[in-house]
Amino acid sequence: MALEHGDTRVGRCHNGSGLCLSMESFDMMDSALKAFDAAVEADPGNANAWHNRAMALERLGRADEAKADRQRADEILAQPAKTAPEPEPEPEPE
Repeated sequence: MALEHGDTRVGRCHNGSGLCLSMESFDMMDSALKAFDAAVEADPGNANAWHNRAMALERLGRADEAKADRQRADEILAQPAKTAPEPEPEPEPE
């Protein structure tokens, strides 16, 4: 099965790649940021990706952008968790 844009797995994959790149060396931080950009584009509801992008921006000296991304991550985390709808009750036997 191919992964499509909007599939949260795509965002998680890009986020994981960004984490690996960001831990490699500071020279890889621009590449890590591109991976985090792709992660939040693919899955805008991924608070971890927004947080990780903020950390990369901070390390690159882009504090204002980092602050905005941290705020976005906090907003996502503050939202109530989505739950599955309650199943319909079984009909009473006649």
